[in-house]
Parts: sequence; C-alpha cells; structure tokens
Amino acid sequence: MKHRGRDFGSLGACFGIAFGLAAVIASGCDRSAEVDGELRARQAQWTREIAAIRLQQTNIMAQLQSLQSPAVGNTPAFAAHARTKAIVLGAYQSVSDLDNVASQAAQRVLSAAKRSTREGAQTLETENAQVLGEVRRMWDQLGVAQKEVVELQQTPGLASVAQGE
Repeated sequence: MKHRGRDFGSLGACFGIAFGLAAVIASGCDRSAEVDGELRARQAQWTREIAAIRLQQTNIMAQLQSLQSPAVGNTPAFAAHARTKAIVLGAYQSVSDLDNVASQAAQRVLSAAKRSTREGAQTLETENAQVLGEVRRMWDQLGVAQKEVVELQQTPGLASVAQGE
C-alpha cells in the first residue's frame, strides 16, 4: 500500500502482527485467569470438605472422650479403648496431612500455570483428583473411627464403664 510515495504494506503487516500478538497474549492472560479462577473454586471446595472432615473428627473425639478410660486390669476393655483412641488420633493427624496435600496441590498448579495455561489446566485436573481421592479416604477413615467408637460404647464390658457404673 502506497501513500504519498511511501510503502505502508510492510508497516501494515507489522501492525497486523503486533495486534495479532496482543490478542494472543490477552487471550493467554484470559486463559491463565480462568485457570486461576478454577483453582480458587477448587480450593474453596477442598476447604469446605476439610472443614466438614475436621468437624466430624472433633465430634468423634468428643464421643471418645466422653467415655471413661477402662481400668488397666480389664484387659479386653482397655485394649479396645486403646485401639479406638489410636484410630481416632490417627484420623486427627490425617486431617492435618490433608491440609498439606491441598496446599501443595495448589502450589503445583500455580507453578504449572506459570509455564503454560494448558499445563496449568492439566495439573489442576490431576491435583484435584488426587485431593478429592484423599478426601474420600479421609471420610472412609472417619467412618471406621466412628464405627469403633460406637462399638466401644455398646460393648457389654464397656457399657457400664461408659456410663460410669
């Protein structure tokens, strides 16, 4: 394209390329923002799940603590109580571990998203599946702990201990 003797064809092409690159960069930023927004949504879901797990664990611990510790001489009752307490305490530690799993997952997603939007999105899906898998395992572990506490409360030799008789 010529205007007053000057050739604007290559200049027009440069502007076209510059505008095209700006659009690609802007869309990349939009996609990066999408990954960031999706990560935040997943983190909120993880936080809700962990809070619910923590509440259930606290309830189970309170149920266990409401029971009187059986006398050491009552070996079956003492063993059952000790085993149940170990299960409940193990669940408590697992909740802390779950917090760490979620935090590390978020960091891996952010690191991947810095490298590329596609890698960030893929890493988010992988990490989300892993965190939710850990959440399911934690719910299973709490189910076992709850069952153990209920059985401890209903054990004939312990029922009277639980009632303070």
